[in-house]
Amino acid sequence: MATLGTVYQTELIKSKNTFALWLACLGAGFMPALMFVVYLTKWETFVPQKGANSWNQFSFANFQGVSFFFIPFFVVLLCSLVMNIEHKSNTWKYLLTLPVSRLSIYVNKLSIILTLTVLTYVLFIVFLLAAGVVLGILRPKLGFLDQTLALDGLLKLAFRSFVSTLAMLAIHYWLSIRLKNMIAAIGVGLICIVTATILFKRWEYAIYYPYTFTMYTIFSSDKSVKVLASHELYSLGYFVVITIAGYIDFSRFYKG
Repeated sequence: MATLGTVYQTELIKSKNTFALWLACLGAGFMPALMFVVYLTKWETFVPQKGANSWNQFSFANFQGVSFFFIPFFVVLLCSLVMNIEHKSNTWKYLLTLPVSRLSIYVNKLSIILTLTVLTYVLFIVFLLAAGVVLGILRPKLGFLDQTLALDGLLKLAFRSFVSTLAMLAIHYWLSIRLKNMIAAIGVGLICIVTATILFKRWEYAIYYPYTFTMYTIFSSDKSVKVLASHELYSLGYFVVITIAGYIDFSRFYKG
């Protein structure tokens, strides 16, 4: 465990010197900032009807804005940036000569990507709440300061959205290890994302396609979901299978 912790800290320090950390912070603030400007300038449009909750509408608008393209592309870009640290400096061989198991290296690099993804969701919630409070001060008729935020529902939606990214994350973690050219890994991701936007709700089997999972989480009309929807369970299953397969491939590819 001490080795796992040491390697994790080392990887965390390495990621601080890359754009990956900035991407996690800036990416989290992009949609809340955009929606803030829209609500501030077109506030008459968003004055809630009787019985409506401004927080629910604002939260859903933010999640809707990021789920179709932004989150999938964020995952693709994040995996590519983190793994490009070793490809760019050509340090894979050196890394594998260290007295650390391949499993430790593989798990800790994956843990860094998961950490940055969770950090992005946490910051996204913080920025969203801050934007709502400031809007409530600047535009009182929007009602943000007079209504109650269903925080448990917001956190549940964020958790489900995070789970829906895991399948894509595992795929691009594996791809980013094998492809030295970061542009190639990003290009594959873009093709898959564009394909998802075409297939979403147009093909009956699109619900099994990992790049549509974040879209189904937000746009699904199924209100009976208690914890996770079926496509989110698929995402977890894909994550486990692809992560194990990726490690086997990683061990063989860098067997030295």
